[in-house]
Amino acid sequence: MDRIFNLSQLHKNASSEDLKQGSFGIEWEGLRVRGNGELSLSPHPEIFGNKLSNPYITTDFSESQIEIITPA
Repeated sequence: MDRIFNLSQLHKNASSEDLKQGSFGIEWEGLRVRGNGELSLSPHPEIFGNKLSNPYITTDFSESQIEIITPA
């Protein structure tokens, strides 16, 4: 199924049987911002645990970019 690159193409390229055989997770990325709209430069929030060992909530390219990952 390497021909599928995004969800908008999914309905064109995959049959329901393809989908039943797959294992899918979701990755969501967002930027943490301050109340005035500027990027937050504060450390990774402690409530989310260690960004290096939490498999579900981490940072990506910067401290401001939070990433949430669901298991596949």
